[in-house]
Amino acid sequence: MKNKGILSLLIMGLILCFLPYKANAEEELKPLVIIDPGHGGKYSGTAGYSGSKTGYYEKRANIEVSLKLRNTLVAKGYEVFMTRSTDKHFSTVSSSEDLKQRTRVANNAAIGRNDNTIFISIHHNATSSPSYSGYETYYYDAKQIDPSYPPDPMQIVYSDESHRLAKLTHASVINSGANTEGRGIVHYSLYVTRNAQMPSILAEVEYMSNPYEEKKVKTATFQQGIANALAVGVDNYFNLYIVQDSKGKQLKTFTNSQDALTYAKKLKNVQVFYKKSGKYIFNNFSYDYRAYHLSVDLAQTKFISYEEAVAFTKAYKNTRVVHHPTGKVVWSNYLVKRFDLVNANAIVTNQYFREHQAVNDAITQEKVTVKDNVSSSIVYSSIVTPSFDVYHATKGKLKSFFNQEEAIAYAKLWPSTRVANNTNHTTIYTNTNTTKVAKTSVTVKGQTRYGTSIEVSKMLYPTGFPSDKADKTIVIATGEEFADALSAGPLAAQYGNAPILLNPSGSLPVETIAEIKRLGGNHIILVGGAGAISAGVENELRIKFPTAKVERISGADRYATNDAINNRLSKPSGIFVVSGKDYPDALAASAIAVNKNYHIILTDGTTYRESMNKQVYSTPTFIVGGPYAVSDILMDKIKERAGADLVKRLSGKDRYATNAALIEQFSDSLQSPVFLVSTGLNYPDALVTSALAAKYAAPLYLVKDSLPDALKPSLTTYLKERVTTTSIYIGGVVTDQVKNQIDILK
Repeated sequence: MKNKGILSLLIMGLILCFLPYKANAEEELKPLVIIDPGHGGKYSGTAGYSGSKTGYYEKRANIEVSLKLRNTLVAKGYEVFMTRSTDKHFSTVSSSEDLKQRTRVANNAAIGRNDNTIFISIHHNATSSPSYSGYETYYYDAKQIDPSYPPDPMQIVYSDESHRLAKLTHASVINSGANTEGRGIVHYSLYVTRNAQMPSILAEVEYMSNPYEEKKVKTATFQQGIANALAVGVDNYFNLYIVQDSKGKQLKTFTNSQDALTYAKKLKNVQVFYKKSGKYIFNNFSYDYRAYHLSVDLAQTKFISYEEAVAFTKAYKNTRVVHHPTGKVVWSNYLVKRFDLVNANAIVTNQYFREHQAVNDAITQEKVTVKDNVSSSIVYSSIVTPSFDVYHATKGKLKSFFNQEEAIAYAKLWPSTRVANNTNHTTIYTNTNTTKVAKTSVTVKGQTRYGTSIEVSKMLYPTGFPSDKADKTIVIATGEEFADALSAGPLAAQYGNAPILLNPSGSLPVETIAEIKRLGGNHIILVGGAGAISAGVENELRIKFPTAKVERISGADRYATNDAINNRLSKPSGIFVVSGKDYPDALAASAIAVNKNYHIILTDGTTYRESMNKQVYSTPTFIVGGPYAVSDILMDKIKERAGADLVKRLSGKDRYATNAALIEQFSDSLQSPVFLVSTGLNYPDALVTSALAAKYAAPLYLVKDSLPDALKPSLTTYLKERVTTTSIYIGGVVTDQVKNQIDILK
């Protein structure tokens, strides 16, 4: 080594922060080897023993070894960058400036991947004595800083790794027999190694001032031997399994994958990074905390700890943090913790952002009360007895309430009711309307499924559309499949409660034409593609009704048609996710969707479509049906997107129990004295009930040949608490047995 002497070293006390490896477990960071052939161009390096005569200078030996090392590493699968691959210099100003420029080239190549990059500068040595020989490795030791030659701050961080790289590559060269030992591993304050922004070494391959060694240096065999040995050392360096915590802090390292995995699996929220592949091969992160905005996507949504989630989320307005496993909102800057869980000693033991979460916890405990601290009302209690009862003149007690205002508001809905304060046995409100409503049963049916849809249309609009009706829209869907008509319920509701007419796919019946004329419609929407309602039918409608706007909403399949319909709708108050492979769950949901401004999303049960993203994000979402209809895996994906606090499955042992679960969930908003009944054994009749459900704000009960046991409790409660007397049967297949059973319950 020419003009390189031992520098005096001074230890300085430094407070250093460890620079972590990349913490993203999904990121692939392939290793990069930067090879720096020393000198070049006008800076020839040592002339060695005979270079001044032969012209074979150090710069040439350096490039020859470096090229062989590059080829060897590339063959092993490494990415390699060379500061130079030809005989060139980096600066004409001076050799010191040349060092700065070549180091800058190397550092620029490492930007963004410094943690898994190494720098190897290849040199050949020289001294005044022709007897010196051997291989030497130089690295920068941050523990012995010379203030006259300050290092790059990043090299201080990487110093230990530089030492590890030096030991492994040096041992590989010596143990392979590629060369003999020189002065070994030396910590020197060389410019390139102390300023490299990655682990770095400088390899002095041999002393060219020794005539015997110089001759050897020029041979391809020797050069390749050094290259092979260095490549093995590089392999050994990168063959490292690093166990890190969730923030990327190194916990422990291993050279064997199984040892690393065994260790990691004993810990929580750790990952294992394999340097040689540049991949994270394991993590057991539990992203238990999720962040959501009311309407827009956040840059980060998953967090391991509550503190991390809140620290990130509080920078945005209208956000909340959800504990994903339990579905509880744990922090928010737009929701209020308005629900208190109070024990028997009147002590608030917990507070909640959402009522259902407070009640769900309360029902698992003894002697607790849930209070709304905004309205000062009781929501639930296993201690306090409801003080206010609503009585009907003939049906007796209908319902009990904790709060007087709610009791009176309920009693005002029904004739012949009163509110009693059961603490002092006084009547505090009487509904003076004593109108008696006869028990009424209405059957709406036609000779065919198409005729039934026309009869439902006539019930909706007995004299056609009113002249002052803003929307005179008619929705037409195929009666040969159920999917399109299921999707059409909310669409029809948005267009002024448009009737849904079922139609054959390939023809336009005269009865349908007559009904469109009777209604006086000026806007006809065809739902589904040409396979559902043919182009011929569409053309005939345009001819028959030249002044009407005729349009089609469709997609490539039932799910795409469903998406196209939902894209037409206004922003939903909630979402029903139902199977598009069967009809019962969607039928029952549609009757509620039209009253609650909910969208219906059809699914194949397993596939998460991108179209769901906009629909369910931060929106109350109900999965209708069991895992066979909508899988748990799909439900979990929807929970991630919507927020686990807003997703609930409504299901029962069969279609009828699921129907009951739906009505029970929305019972507080179903106050109609009318209810709908149709068969659950086939779909055509029930497909057109959503418009009637919207007209009467009524639920739909699906039945079989007899009244299903799963429906009896729900129907009994509904009939009594709502003083319900009017039943509308859609289609001609609801049996007399069912009608009689319902009449008895009335």
